Amino acid sequence: MTRILVLYYSSYGHVRALAEAEAEGALSVAGTLVDIRRIPETVPEPVRRAAGYVDDDTPVAAPADLAAYDGIIFGTPTRFGMMAGQMKQFLDQAGGLWAKNALVGKVAAVFASTGSQHGGHEATLLSTHIPLMHFGMLIAGLPYTFADQTSGEGIIGGAPYGAGTIAGADGSRAPTETDLARRPLPGCPCRPHRRTARRRRSRSGGSMMATLTIDFFHDVVCCWCFNISSRMRSLAREFDLDIRHRSFVLQASRKEMAARWGTPAEARETILGHWSVCRDVSDRPDLIDVEAMRLARFDYPHGFEAALACKAAEAIGGQAAHWDLFDRIQLAHLAEARDIADRQVLAEAARDIGLDAAAFVRAIADPATAQAVEADRQAARLLQVRSIPALIIRDTGARLVNGPVEHLRAQLRAAAHLVA
Repeated sequence: MTRILVLYYSSYGHVRALAEAEAEGALSVAGTLVDIRRIPETVPEPVRRAAGYVDDDTPVAAPADLAAYDGIIFGTPTRFGMMAGQMKQFLDQAGGLWAKNALVGKVAAVFASTGSQHGGHEATLLSTHIPLMHFGMLIAGLPYTFADQTSGEGIIGGAPYGAGTIAGADGSRAPTETDLARRPLPGCPCRPHRRTARRRRSRSGGSMMATLTIDFFHDVVCCWCFNISSRMRSLAREFDLDIRHRSFVLQASRKEMAARWGTPAEARETILGHWSVCRDVSDRPDLIDVEAMRLARFDYPHGFEAALACKAAEAIGGQAAHWDLFDRIQLAHLAEARDIADRQVLAEAARDIGLDAAAFVRAIADPATAQAVEADRQAARLLQVRSIPALIIRDTGARLVNGPVEHLRAQLRAAAHLVA
């Protein structure tokens, strides 16, 4: 798994907005784990308040953290044609990494914000490259394959040396969609996944349609996810969809279950009320056994162990194995009233879909599997996914509205024609 750090300093939120866009792009690459961290503030709080600095709750980085990543994307505002002093002070503290060659060969990219079109953002990008080259890092820029760089219409941030935005002299100008669409150099492990739309003829004949990539956020304990999963399976064949499965764990522990639902008995009754509503609109109501789960002799399970199992299946057999195990675990949960927080139950489900038992046990215990679950949860936060199922069409940014298969089909057809 490739680990990417988006590291930034931001006073008024412009650089933070760019950082979140950079992280979202990096997360779109399969097998990438992305962290966002900010540079520690050095300005005294009274001065920050007087100047109107924006509060930021992003976790703070330490210089020693940098060695753990394969690529680092640095973001800074412009201060008189150079990086902010906070960024410079942070890099000055990384001398120990330089002495150990700890950053040699890692990929670096830079993005910046400045107050005006000619306020020094190109100088900031270039001067920030200098210490990174002393560390032995490989610099990725922003090539002219990003065609908007040659546009003469309006104010555009960034340069071939890195992405950027123009904040305005008073900081009132927000990053534009063009600014946020910029990403590092193709070939850099921190680049977004960009692909030319593939086209295929629909199974019923007719015009060529673009293949769509969809991020499907789900949790095995979610009854609504059960309803939409079977619908998306039929539509995936019809539209040749590229579905990327993302684990969205509603509650990851008994403690989180208690905080959300109260006592185990209260949790069961409330959640089973949701099951009943979901069953009423399901294509397979016979597979949602509310009474059996009500009588089950275990506490209603959280979804973290099952998320690990699905990611373990993905590590063994790719997206198809993830989906197969997800559906099998949901069947065990909804139709068979089994405790899917029990690893033995999960191992049996993995065996049922044909996964090698020993490989599955190794994969579910691998720390990289837990990292993959956390990467999906982080992707959900970046994309502001707050409820599931959530299906985001990567090619357009649109979110499918859950409903009957004919409604989903209409939404997919419209999206396919839009990107064709």
